[in-house]
Formats: sequence, structure tokens, C-alpha cells
Amino acid sequence: MLSNPRAALDAAITLLLQTLCHWRRASERERQLMKRKPIARKDGRRIKANLSTQRPTNSYSPPLYYEDKRFTCRDCGAECVWTAEQQQLWYERWGGPVQSTAIRCRACR
Repeated sequence: MLSNPRAALDAAITLLLQTLCHWRRASERERQLMKRKPIARKDGRRIKANLSTQRPTNSYSPPLYYEDKRFTCRDCGAECVWTAEQQQLWYERWGGPVQSTAIRCRACR
């Protein structure tokens, strides 16, 4: 149980606001990349991660590379793909926590 739930709530709100500010500052190309219809790669291409631009955390296992990840939408149950490019934007450009993953499809966000 949290000793100070108000502080935890404030921290969560701050993180949400920072994420929204990053979205507003994103370039048009980044927005299009995040909005495009995800397609799974057949060649298994990986994008090497730049650890110096990832948000610092106490994690021992930050992603060393990005590749397409399949997931099921938590709300509607649709099968989706979180592309390597989207992961790179989330972790490196927008500073998303390295422990986070996609859980909702575009339609449910």
C-alpha cells in the first residue's frame, strides 16, 4: 500500500501531461508514423536502440533493439502490432518508460 497516494497521483498526472506535450511538439512525420496502419514485418528487421536517449530508470533490462510486437487490445480484443518505429519514437524521442508497452489499438485510444 502506498504511504502517500496523493503524491503517486500527482506523479501519474505529471507523466501524462509530459506525454501530451511531447505529442503536441511532434513533427508531422512522427504523427503520421504513429497514426499509420500497423503492418507486421516479415523480414524480422530490428532497429538498434540508442540507450543514451532512453529515459533513465532503475531497470536492468532496457530494450537493446526494437522489433514489431504483437499484442491484443485490452478494450476491444483486436490483434494489433506495435511497430519498431513506433517503439523507437516512444522510448527515445518522447521519453516513455522502458517498462511500458502498447495495450490499446488506435481506435480505442
